[in-house]
Amino acid sequence: MPPRTSAMDRITSMLSRYALRQPDSYPSESPDEHAVPSLARNDPPVAPQAESKLLSIPTEIRLLIFKNMTLSPASPDCLRWMGAYFTCRQIHQEMRDALKPEHDLSKHLSSIRDSWPPAHPVSADPGPLHQVFGLVQDVTVCMPIPRPNHHGCFSAILESVYSLWLDRLYITMTGNARDRAVLPWGDLKSLPPRLFADFVAKGKVNCRSVTFTLQELADVEGGREIETSLETVLDGTNVSCILTIVQDKRERQSERTYFSAMRFKAPPSAGTSSMSAAGQY
Repeated sequence: MPPRTSAMDRITSMLSRYALRQPDSYPSESPDEHAVPSLARNDPPVAPQAESKLLSIPTEIRLLIFKNMTLSPASPDCLRWMGAYFTCRQIHQEMRDALKPEHDLSKHLSSIRDSWPPAHPVSADPGPLHQVFGLVQDVTVCMPIPRPNHHGCFSAILESVYSLWLDRLYITMTGNARDRAVLPWGDLKSLPPRLFADFVAKGKVNCRSVTFTLQELADVEGGREIETSLETVLDGTNVSCILTIVQDKRERQSERTYFSAMRFKAPPSAGTSSMSAAGQY
C-alpha cells in the first residue's frame, strides 16, 4: 500500500515539476480562455506579474494545485491557505472559483438539518458571502431550547457547528423561556455549561464569536433595552473572553455573546513556543 501524502507534499511535487520551465515555453492560450473576473466591477484590470513563479505556470496546473487546498470553514486546514488566498487578486479569484468553499459548508449544514427529527425542526443557514473576500463568515442556527432529556441530540448539533472556523456563530433558541425545568431563571442567566462552556473546556469551539438568543424575550418591544460588556473567564476553563449581555426592561437576559480572538483556546502553557501556539489560529 503506497504511503499517504499530505496536500502540501502534493502541491510541492506539482510545483517542482514545472519550476524549471520558462513561461515562454508554455502552450499559448487565447486571451479570454482563463479570464479572471475582478472582485468588483470597478476594479482595475489584473496587472501581469512576470516575476511570480506560481502565475508563470499553466492555468490548468495552478487549478490542480488549488484543488489540493481548502477554504471551507468546515475543514481545520482552511486557515493554512488564507495566506495564498490573499496573495493577489488573480490568485484570490482563481482559488475562489476552483474551491467554492460555500458548497462544502452547505453540505455540512445540510447534514445537521437532516439528522434532526422533523418533530423538533432545526435550521442551520450560512450568512451571505463577504462582498470583498468572497467567504462565508457567519452561520445562524435556530433550534428549540434544549431540554435535559434531549441533551445527546443537541450536543451533537452544537459540536458540529462549534467545529466550524467562523467569525460569528448565532444560536437562536425558540420555545417557552419560562419553562423552569430548562431555564431556572427564565432567561440566559440560566445558560447551562453543557451548552457552551463544556465545549470550550474540551477545546472544541473554533468560532471567534458565539451569540445565544432567546427568541421569546429578544424579539419583543424592549427585549434588547440594556447592553453590558465585560471580560470574564469561562467557568471550568482558563479561557478568557469578552461577554456581552443584552437585557430587556426587566433585566432578563435575552442575548449573550461570547468573543475570543483566540477562538476560545487556552493560552499556551510555559515552555510552549508562541509560534507553535499561533499556528493553530
